[in-house]
Amino acid sequence: MRSEDNLKKFKNKLLLSMLNHIPFDRWSWQALYRSAEDLKLFKKDLTIQDKERLRAVFDHDLVQPIELLNDLLDQSMKSKYSKQKKEPNKIPEKIKALILFRLQECKNFKESIRLSLTQMSLPYNSKRSIKMLYKTCDDIWRIAGDTSTDFSFYTKRFILSGVYTSTLMFWINDESNDLKETENFLERRLYDVSKIGKVKLSTMEILSSKSKLNFKDVILRNIKYRPLSNFFKNFR
Repeated sequence: MRSEDNLKKFKNKLLLSMLNHIPFDRWSWQALYRSAEDLKLFKKDLTIQDKERLRAVFDHDLVQPIELLNDLLDQSMKSKYSKQKKEPNKIPEKIKALILFRLQECKNFKESIRLSLTQMSLPYNSKRSIKMLYKTCDDIWRIAGDTSTDFSFYTKRFILSGVYTSTLMFWINDESNDLKETENFLERRLYDVSKIGKVKLSTMEILSSKSKLNFKDVILRNIKYRPLSNFFKNFR
């Protein structure tokens, strides 16, 4: 267990140093090598073997540092939310607070975040990108108090993924010194959710092997509108 903890701490240390170089070297092994030099992990200039050892820390996979950053931001979001003096009462307010806490943590690494979005938008990274987004949205809903086990469990995360992604993209282009404009944008997106209704899914579409509808198609086909207060009514 100690060796695993030590490896985790070492990865975190490498990543945090690596973030200083990503705006210049992008998400590349060169950024990792420079971080090792900053940390003085090796007494001399990096050899081929040294570089091999550094890449092996992340299993020769450049997406791993991005996934690690995502995990660290999620953890920080949870920590900040738990330490606030007064927790919001309503679910939309809780979700708003959680997203803003996460973006506050992102502000020191804004260019690295932007470049990570570019990296994860590549087709061969799509599955892992979706998994990262789902994990963040799942964390937000669970912290906000979601205990659903029916189909709404998935629809809530599907809807929140749209809110969070659009807010993140707005924040990337928000050049203001504070989060006020992004906060206003997020409030509008949460208001837009008031137009999203209860999703009614036909069980036959799920069970039938002949159905060619994917998850997104089924959701969009079955949306009916209802107020935001109804959408969140089970969590107040």
